[in-house]
Amino acid sequence: MSEPRRFGKYEVLEKVGEGGFGTVYRGRDPVLDRTVAIKTLKVDAEETRKRFLREAKTVAGLQHPNLVTVHDFGVEGDRPYLVQEFLDGEDLSARIKRKDPTPLETRVRYLAELSEALHHAHEAGIIHRDVKPSNVRVLPDGRIKLMDFGIAKVAEATEQLTATNVGIGTVSYLAPEVLTGGKVDHRADIFSLGVLAYQLLSDALPFDGEHTGAVFYMILHADPKPILHVAPGIPPSLAAIVEQCLAKDPDDRPETCRALAEAFKAWSPHDGASDAAGPWAEADTVRLGDTELAVPFNLEEPDPSEEETVAHPRALADAPSDAETVQAGTGRTPVRASPANPAGVGDEEPGTTIPLPAGAQAPGRLAAGSRGVL
Repeated sequence: MSEPRRFGKYEVLEKVGEGGFGTVYRGRDPVLDRTVAIKTLKVDAEETRKRFLREAKTVAGLQHPNLVTVHDFGVEGDRPYLVQEFLDGEDLSARIKRKDPTPLETRVRYLAELSEALHHAHEAGIIHRDVKPSNVRVLPDGRIKLMDFGIAKVAEATEQLTATNVGIGTVSYLAPEVLTGGKVDHRADIFSLGVLAYQLLSDALPFDGEHTGAVFYMILHADPKPILHVAPGIPPSLAAIVEQCLAKDPDDRPETCRALAEAFKAWSPHDGASDAAGPWAEADTVRLGDTELAVPFNLEEPDPSEEETVAHPRALADAPSDAETVQAGTGRTPVRASPANPAGVGDEEPGTTIPLPAGAQAPGRLAAGSRGVL
């Protein structure tokens, strides 16, 4: 099938990416003579198209320096499309993958700006649902922009979230309540941002495995290795912020992204550090909103010969062939990854089923939080 030549008034210049939910084109606005990104959505149902347009209208109202700007939206034939600013630069995922030597202060600034952008959206009643490095664009001038609001929510109308239709590159960032089909509010974004922060600061994922099912199981049932054991050079106050975001119970996470942004902005590169390299010498605290978190002192780097108390997800791959397969709760979103391209859409990675050892119970719903959406 030939590629479309235009969507509405926007001319198609070239295809720059394609994923499970649609295609992204580099386009041109002939009226304002500017380059734009045109994102289309693959949908069959009329109700899904209507939902896409409702979400697009809401997202188009968001104006924040760290959010991608949506210029227009519409339907061409039976294909809904979204027109947004075309972003130069690269995805944050590319920098993480090549272990870019970005200064710690810059990484913390990224986290503060992402927190502020998410809080702006949450105040408008919008949950991102797909916060991950491939949806964060680092611009040539050093600014960052969060992309792809609303796509995950629209997809709820078409598919269930299961281990077979979610790539391992996406499931790593999803909150437990998303995986189990529980109540989802803005604190699911806080969990996802916590995963991103852990990875950005340590070059490792808090929940990692060889296949999607193993990661799914770890998020639901295992605590991540303390980030100070993975990256001992991180100040304890900063580690405390990240680890609170990763609480499995939404009530134990920071209450808002505004509190999170303030905590990141208040952090000093010398906070809690001794003059010499190595373990931090003094106790430290960090404040998140009205809560003051105590953090450890005299923390020593662990002996690599010591065994972990949590079973490595590799063991899950050896489950018997008649093991149960876990399926998430109904009506949740199968979120897709976005590739590193100027419009920020990605290739999917195929998912797998979740094998559980014989006799193990499939995870059920987690307790829903008591606070509503901001």
